[in-house]
Amino acid sequence: MDRVNNEIERKGYYATKKGTTIKELGRPGAEPTKLEQARELRKQGWGIRKIRRELDLGTGTVANLKNEMSAVGAYTSMRAIFRLIPMIILSLAVAIAAFMQSKCFAWPSSALALHARMFGPALIWVIIFLIGLFVHGKRGPWLLVGAPLALFWPAAIGWLYLVCNLTYDCL
Repeated sequence: MDRVNNEIERKGYYATKKGTTIKELGRPGAEPTKLEQARELRKQGWGIRKIRRELDLGTGTVANLKNEMSAVGAYTSMRAIFRLIPMIILSLAVAIAAFMQSKCFAWPSSALALHARMFGPALIWVIIFLIGLFVHGKRGPWLLVGAPLALFWPAAIGWLYLVCNLTYDCL
């Protein structure tokens, strides 16, 4: 093997006993233009088998390209998660404020004030959640961490309203 490599380095080729010339050892790889096309199709969301059929490449070659691209994309996905952290903190702050307001403030005397106090922060939290879904896409559901706190009082009041209207047995 070393003798063949040395001759390729020296002459630029190796002549076999049959008379064929070899410029490099090993199996030939895929054409660079096809690899670049496969990368572009993968970025567009094409599947491995569809790319293989379209460009006449091996499934393993396309899978290796996919793995190579995802290893490069791991850094950008971590950056996207770090961009989401301020929204998660804001979501949790609004959710905690929505949950704790009944413990910190006296119950309002009018029904309108009660509804505004209980449903207002929950509505703000829902707006933050929808903005997070729109901006961050598939990472947006991380904002649901605050849902139990933000939606507790609206759910409790809704349940109380339902029970009062169905059974006519209110406090």
